[in-house]
Amino acid sequence: MGKIRGYLGRTFHVGRYLGAVQLAAQREDFVVEHLYGSGDYPILALTRRCLSPRANLYVSSGIHGDEPAGPLALLRMLRKGTLPRDMSLTILPLLNPRSMAANRRETPEGVDVNRDYRRLSSPEAAAHVHWLKERPRSFDLCLFLHEDWEARGYYLYELNPDREQSLAPEMLEAVRGAIGVDDSPEIDGHRALNGLIRPQDTGHRLPENVYPEARYLLEGWTRHSYTMEAPSNMPLARRIAAHERAVLAAAEGIRAHGVWFEI
Repeated sequence: MGKIRGYLGRTFHVGRYLGAVQLAAQREDFVVEHLYGSGDYPILALTRRCLSPRANLYVSSGIHGDEPAGPLALLRMLRKGTLPRDMSLTILPLLNPRSMAANRRETPEGVDVNRDYRRLSSPEAAAHVHWLKERPRSFDLCLFLHEDWEARGYYLYELNPDREQSLAPEMLEAVRGAIGVDDSPEIDGHRALNGLIRPQDTGHRLPENVYPEARYLLEGWTRHSYTMEAPSNMPLARRIAAHERAVLAAAEGIRAHGVWFEI
């Protein structure tokens, strides 16, 4: 048998998911907007403002269609009412519904949306960027929920060029009991330490034509973000729990350390 090169596990029905998210979000006082890219399903944007927020927090998931744990973790937190109410929230629960419906990483046209934030050749990236530009705001912290089918445990990419207070220790400690942490010295071709990759510390630079969501938001939207990778070779329920724990640990870290940067 050849080596499996992709996710072959459980996923979900996109139409039912989007309906459930909209209902749960409205019950939790979120404003729900539709960002139409193409295809049968809209991209949803959820926003909830706080009068005296501790921080402005941005969370996205589902930019790759073979990574279901992030969207499901956000739906679970919406239904449980555990997302922080002392922060202003912007949530994109499923950025690539066409690909999720097909259980494949790229769009039907073969575009990796998370490499497309310069060219904007995919309707998904184009719709997302248009929406962001029409609603100018700054985010104290951005979280991007992902999965990696080659990972041995949970790990993080931290973009933090101004050396603000890191939340990585709290986030990784929170997931250790749920799914474990990938303690490999090298992850995905990057030098790592205890489940944390800091590209700015390794001198690693992406090619100019590789422009992920995290890189785009770093240029004018935020100065601190985490790409959060759950190991997709582990059971889906554990991956959902790990993402949930990591997001809530990030919120607790903000409460403990405060907000460090204003754009």
